[in-house]
Parts: sequence; structure tokens; C-alpha cells
Amino acid sequence: MSQVVAERELEFHSDNAVGSGYARLFLPYYEGPNWRCDYEIVWPGFEHKSGACGVDSWQALQLAMQIIPVEISASDGFKAGKLAWLEGKIDSEADLVRWLAPKSMDVLDT
Repeated sequence: MSQVVAERELEFHSDNAVGSGYARLFLPYYEGPNWRCDYEIVWPGFEHKSGACGVDSWQALQLAMQIIPVEISASDGFKAGKLAWLEGKIDSEADLVRWLAPKSMDVLDT
């Protein structure tokens, strides 16, 4: 994998400890005929690496940012309510999307 361009730290709460984890996005790269943006999601007892492809680097990065919450929501750690971010439990898919997914930028709407 290439250079990390963004990282979001997560907490994993087990029965007797709090461990650290993260979701990382790597620099998109051309993998003809598409662009690819690799990502990894890691916390104690869990590691998932994959990537998203797009027609350009922007789309590949955007799709990777959109798939990370989906990947996390499918994990046993999320389903058991063991994940947190900034000391706030991630209790629902809505929380997950709010804390991890890219935000809409309505800067052009006036």
C-alpha cells in the first residue's frame, strides 16, 4: 500500500480494556484503466484491507470513504456495540455514517 492520506482513530472496548484502532485511506493510484484507493480498518482482533476503484482518483477516494462505514457496520465489533470515536459510542449505523462518511458540502447553494 502507498502513502496514508487520511486516518480516523477508533476505540475498541472489550470486556476488560480499551484498545486502539483506525480506518486509513491511502493515496489513490492509477491501475489502468481505473484508479484505485486502498483502505484498511484495524482494531484488536480485526483487520480488513481492500480498495475502491473509480474513473479518476477523486472518485476512487470518495468511494473508499463511502464503503468504510459499510465494512465496519458488517463487523462483529460494531454489531456488539464495542466501537467508539472521541469517547462516544458508535451505537447505530447513523452514528457510523455521521462520524466516518464524507459530508455533503453545500457551499455553492446560496
